[in-house]
Amino acid sequence: MIAIGFEGVADVRPVWRFLIEQGYLPPEDPSGVLDGDAPLRPGQLPLPYDALEGRQHVDFGGGVKLIVQARGRAQVNRWDVVVPELGRFLEGLGEVAFRHGSADTLHPELWQEELDYFPGAIPAPLGWGAFFQGEGHRELVSRRWLAHGPWRVLEGANDTTLVQFHDLAASAEEALEQARPGHEWLMGGDDQPGGLASNTWADVENAQRHLGQARAMYVHADRTLRIVVQGREVSPMEMLSACHARTYGVPPEGKPVSAVRYVFPERRAAEAHLPALWLRELECWTFDEAGEELRLDEGFHLEPPPPPAWVQRLDGMVEGGRP
Repeated sequence: MIAIGFEGVADVRPVWRFLIEQGYLPPEDPSGVLDGDAPLRPGQLPLPYDALEGRQHVDFGGGVKLIVQARGRAQVNRWDVVVPELGRFLEGLGEVAFRHGSADTLHPELWQEELDYFPGAIPAPLGWGAFFQGEGHRELVSRRWLAHGPWRVLEGANDTTLVQFHDLAASAEEALEQARPGHEWLMGGDDQPGGLASNTWADVENAQRHLGQARAMYVHADRTLRIVVQGREVSPMEMLSACHARTYGVPPEGKPVSAVRYVFPERRAAEAHLPALWLRELECWTFDEAGEELRLDEGFHLEPPPPPAWVQRLDGMVEGGRP
């Protein structure tokens, strides 16, 4: 199984060394790649290149492999699980340059049958954790989504965020119960989208369709995407498409978007949509009594829900704010 993966890797060596330190890879280097300090981009390893798959791999034996794709994805395949020590993991994570990543389940005997989130948007099946760094946070509909999720959030150096989905000491059944709400908050479930604004071909196609149905208008002067809403409700899928356009540009051309502005002629409708739009950092506009445009999301704040009991228990056991 793919135990852990990173997206947006520009230099393979630091990631490889991190994986050794965390126990995902053995210290031996059968390829000689670690001999050197110069940046080594994916696709440039001194190893055979699989042009069909667009990747290179290092086989350590015993079912352990490091797979590096030319587009910047690095993954570790191994049959056994690795239980991280979170403090050391987070510290090392902050020293590695990447966009986002994910770690697979610690309980494959149960989870592979019960829950399997592995779309092309993430580099490893979603299990105990996901991580974001710097610009990688733009893969989310908003950073606000992190504070409102049913999970544990730990912050590290270099603008690194670690999302923990369950107590690592929990049993397989308990871990699944704890993780499922967080998995769905990130990836979606029951025909509702989550908070990951990924850029697969299906995401582009969905964004183009939903924005077309909403009659979104692109304003070149300020690069805003404006959507007038009257007599209908804005669906979560449409809001996800709006976030996709803000991150990747308006499909199919990819025209850059500085902000997405939802405009409601009726103030009551604007106020009803305000919490969901604010959570995704989508602008919410209406009109005042004089007919002047009025922005509602500025100055608005939605308090996050209480964290799950297992998060409160773990945070209560932590001294000095360390994981």
